[in-house]
Amino acid sequence: MKLALTGASGFVGGFLAAGLRARGHAVTTLGRRGADLPFSLRGPVPDLSGHDALIHAALEHVPGVYRGGEGDDPEGFVAANRDGSIALFQAAREAGVGRIVFLSSRAVYGPQRPGATLIEDTPARPDTLYGEVKLDCERWLAGCGMPAVSLRATGVYGPAPGHKWEAL
Repeated sequence: MKLALTGASGFVGGFLAAGLRARGHAVTTLGRRGADLPFSLRGPVPDLSGHDALIHAALEHVPGVYRGGEGDDPEGFVAANRDGSIALFQAAREAGVGRIVFLSSRAVYGPQRPGATLIEDTPARPDTLYGEVKLDCERWLAGCGMPAVSLRATGVYGPAPGHKWEAL
């Protein structure tokens, strides 16, 4: 498959790019640093024609902070991450991209009792701007009329330094 991937220079996106290429997929990276196509969530979307799928793993945030990643610019955070993501999804649809995979977050569920099992039917009640933005993007994708999936990742950690579970 020919895949367009945002966030390939980030923590999760870097692993996605390597794994997809190792499985024989042609990956076009979109991003601000070292990408095949220049892209910013605050700027225009490059032409995505010819791609079979879009994988959106980019997030503009205060370095190392996701929940609370808006810092002192909540309006800019929403403009980039909600509005910029929706513009990206629209461009993918208009370019005939076949499907979208969106890296969302467990943050859409909001607070839960310790040990609670989260399932797709668990009501979304985000209590952070990050969770609200991710949920807004999920809802747009759910109604966009094309195949799309939102992956609600949680607790992502690994060998890269600088995350909250680095000691693990």
